Amino acid sequence: MKTQLLLLTILGTSISFGQVLEWVTGTQGGGGVEIYDIALDLDGNIYSVGDFVDTIDVDPSESSFILAANNEYGWDALDGYIQKMDEHGNHIWAYRFGDKSSDALISVEVDNDGNICLLYTSDAADDS
Repeated sequence: MKTQLLLLTILGTSISFGQVLEWVTGTQGGGGVEIYDIALDLDGNIYSVGDFVDTIDVDPSESSFILAANNEYGWDALDGYIQKMDEHGNHIWAYRFGDKSSDALISVEVDNDGNICLLYTSDAADDS
């Protein structure tokens, strides 16, 4: 019985399948960065959204593409961002969203026509 159990354990682990990691990249932030959502378009391009403080480099290559937060009102306000990378993780474009309040892009969807839909949140106080 023990021999059969050992044989099943060895066979089970030797024929299991795992995913192959083709590439990994990241977004580096000087003051912190959070990614809230990721979406793919029909061409395999990758869209990510989130928020950051200070600055972030959204180009994972040796080059840099820096987004700077709106720090006119202090260093503690977050700004939202969206970035697009190709299917291999190469930088295509990125944009910052925000004003004097803390802002974030928390959701992204891309439809079959390539239209991008974003969900944006802000803690802006009503000044009226």
